[in-house]
Amino acid sequence: MYVDVYEECLLFGKHRGERIGNVATPYLQWMVKSLDLSGDEVRIVIAEISRRERCRQRTRSHYERTYNAPLQPGKLPAGVTPDLLLEVFSLARKTAARLYHPDLHGGDWQKMKLLNTACDYLEQQTRALAATGGRASA
Repeated sequence: MYVDVYEECLLFGKHRGERIGNVATPYLQWMVKSLDLSGDEVRIVIAEISRRERCRQRTRSHYERTYNAPLQPGKLPAGVTPDLLLEVFSLARKTAARLYHPDLHGGDWQKMKLLNTACDYLEQQTRALAATGGRASA
């Protein structure tokens, strides 16, 4: 028998009248551990906790397949373009420059020089990668 536990409402406590699907998971876990609930109440709360765990696992699994695929050296990940990399480098350079620029309080000339060298190198490598169609030359 399938019961849509998300639509069930709590009948007591600080969340009285709220749909169980809108109540925070730690509160539901506390209810199961700490309160003397009837069989139906426990079943409904445990079913909601289980539903959330399955959703979390599906989401994590999708995320891992989509975003944590092993990176191949010299090849851009799907959806990442050289232009996007250059934009990221530019934003990172500007952000770091606010920290290290020698004209600003706490700035460091040597760190700024290293930052510029590193960013120039990364941009050069990215432009070379773009020229080869997203693959590093051997």
